Amino acid sequence: MSLTLKELFNKIFKILNSKKIENPGLEANMIISHVLKINNEKIFMQNNKKVYKKNLSKIHKIVRQRIQDKPMAYLVGNTYFYSNKFYVNNNVLIPRPESELIVELGCKSIKNTKDPEILDLCCGSGCIGISIYKNLRWKPQIVFSDISAKALKVCKKNLNKFRIKKNSIVIESDLFKKIDRKFNLIVCNPPYIKNADFLNLDNTIRSYEPRSALVSSDNGTNHLKRVIKSSKKRLYDNGVLVVEIGYNQSKEITNFFKKQGFNDIVVSKDLSGIKRAISAKWKK
Repeated sequence: MSLTLKELFNKIFKILNSKKIENPGLEANMIISHVLKINNEKIFMQNNKKVYKKNLSKIHKIVRQRIQDKPMAYLVGNTYFYSNKFYVNNNVLIPRPESELIVELGCKSIKNTKDPEILDLCCGSGCIGISIYKNLRWKPQIVFSDISAKALKVCKKNLNKFRIKKNSIVIESDLFKKIDRKFNLIVCNPPYIKNADFLNLDNTIRSYEPRSALVSSDNGTNHLKRVIKSSKKRLYDNGVLVVEIGYNQSKEITNFFKKQGFNDIVVSKDLSGIKRAISAKWKK
């Protein structure tokens, strides 16, 4: 059994489109490119090229999983964040464009700091810390920390991929419990979704992404408040903490920063106009 690339593309497109997949053409290309290890241009330039049974079986397996809502990033094992392709699997959250705001705020806060020391807390895939590293004039030393050993395996793969292993330290820790040093910058995308909201999330998230990296108690603010409170002992004077927050948490978390004695508190909106990140400076 065989199909031409054109026939295969049309078949996958039809299946994905019938299941209301948002970008069926793009995803059909991604699936074919992933399995056949060819770029998108070749799919169209060589549309009469034959694809045979072994690869057809692999492709059809991925298509079946996709129409069952498994995220494309997990199916092909990568996704783009801050213009770079990161390895991911279902042990980490899929990096999202709104989290790129943390990278921008983090880089801005230490752009004039020579040899900065940085902590990517709740690092997951490591995409935030790695993106900061790649965009700084002075290459920093970065500590990557997560409570999940499985997530840290993903992070280590990305550190190797981007060749920054020598400038990084990886620590398995529940927030700051095993971290005993100070930093110029701490960035953190912690769990911040409350249980009730989790149940209303899209099935692609609810059924496949790690719940422990999404959900926090106390209406979603428990982890955020623990990070803010504990970071005071882990920041140098004038050090900066940047956190990602939920769509309705800006006021509460801003007030908590103030109560903890932080200054220069700035709330930033993502591209959708949602208050998505807060940066604040710690001064003794």
